[in-house]
Amino acid sequence: NVASSAYVGGAFGAHNALSLDGTQGIVSYTLRYDPIAAGDTSTSGFNGDGGKSGAGATLGTATEVILSAAPAEGVKITGGYGSASVKSSGNSGADAEQFVSSIKVTRGPVSVGVGLNTYDTGTHNTASQRQEMWGVAFNVNDNLSISYGQQDIEYENVSSVHTTAEGKGFSASYTMGSAALRYVHNEVDAVAGVAGTSSEYSEVSLNLSF
Repeated sequence: NVASSAYVGGAFGAHNALSLDGTQGIVSYTLRYDPIAAGDTSTSGFNGDGGKSGAGATLGTATEVILSAAPAEGVKITGGYGSASVKSSGNSGADAEQFVSSIKVTRGPVSVGVGLNTYDTGTHNTASQRQEMWGVAFNVNDNLSISYGQQDIEYENVSSVHTTAEGKGFSASYTMGSAALRYVHNEVDAVAGVAGTSSEYSEVSLNLSF
């Protein structure tokens, strides 16, 4: 099964992009080619998320490949690579690159997942990142589910000590009829790689469907 599409416009301005999706056996794939105009000198540069950030950058072509496989029942493995050329002062023709990988295993009511991502900004003397994460979810019964996860992001500073943002989160959901009661609690130390900072967030919500 193969599907393709093209469009004009988008986050980088007016241009054409081609995406290709398909499945071969147990492997699914997504290919994307984004020929951004070489003369795009808007006040921002590639930020790794398909958007722009920074100042005075000229953008080049962006490409990405994502592969996903289900080698066994309840097992899913995903890997991907993306790059975008970044042409800015002192950094002509460099590439911002990102690698992503994950595996998820589900057995009965329990799901466990781990992931590893790396991101190189492609900008001279700018920090790259390495992200490690894992999580577990448990459906206690038809009404109650709980989950917990942790995530570490190491900021590879060029001229100083590397810092690691450490995050963890817990959530629970109880559903009865048309009502769903949810609780979420997240904590982060060294927010965005800034040592000595922290953030904490909790939320209780009630959703009603009519």
